[in-house]
Amino acid sequence: MAVLVLSDSISNYRSSSVQPAAIPPGGYVVPDNASVVAVGWGQTDTNCSKSSPLGLRHVGLRTVDRDTCAARWRQEVPELPDSMLCAGLLGVGGASTCKGDSGGPLVYNGVVVGVTSFGKACDTYFYPDVSTRVSSYTDWINNTVSQNQVVVVHKNSHNTAVAADVTSLMLLAFATSIWIMYSEFSLFF
Repeated sequence: MAVLVLSDSISNYRSSSVQPAAIPPGGYVVPDNASVVAVGWGQTDTNCSKSSPLGLRHVGLRTVDRDTCAARWRQEVPELPDSMLCAGLLGVGGASTCKGDSGGPLVYNGVVVGVTSFGKACDTYFYPDVSTRVSSYTDWINNTVSQNQVVVVHKNSHNTAVAADVTSLMLLAFATSIWIMYSEFSLFF
């Protein structure tokens, strides 16, 4: 995982379709069978290498309880870490994250609760998608941000230094290495 601090703040980025998402408090748990949204630029069809969308896409999924998720992944992932969160449309299929969506957010009620980590195949009805649980890293994220606050000094037209706190907008970029651990399996992330 990484926290990226932008050197300049971004203003006027809010619109009807663009809103900031919150980081959950430590220990935050999403209820089982809750509606979540996965976002990414990944493929829309694993059978077509040219199926990457031209724009950002999203898919509605449901959270899957740990026991069911662990049981479905048991052969490929003998022990699912507590820091993982599962979502999918079990028994239905037709929608999921796909190749190229890794690192994208999984959002619940405006809170980034997961970061897409790995899955078995696009739109599978059996295997839920697996994301890294952001609340497992909330303390680390907050500590990293507070230890690395940057103040940039600009000169105004009167040549007077003006401090601008660039932590007003933090872009959180999560890159998980979970897929590397499981790359020997036929996981697509």
